[in-house]
Amino acid sequence: MTAEHFKDVQEAYGGKAYADKWMNKFNKDVITGMKGVVMWRPILMDEPLTNMPLCVLDPNTVSVSDCLKTKLYGFAPNCAQT
Repeated sequence: MTAEHFKDVQEAYGGKAYADKWMNKFNKDVITGMKGVVMWRPILMDEPLTNMPLCVLDPNTVSVSDCLKTKLYGFAPNCAQT
């Protein structure tokens, strides 16, 4: 997901002013990029989790070669291409 895609999501959920504010912060010279990490967890469990428990991720251990560019369509409430 590019910064522009993420901005579209911010606009869909928070409005244009919120998205513009986020993009202005992202465009600062000290920002060199962004990463999003998606993790899922089980919900509505009847007993304690015994298989594949949750973990902690140190973002410094994620290599650029481990990242995939993605694009979602129709995910945001305004159905913008995000």
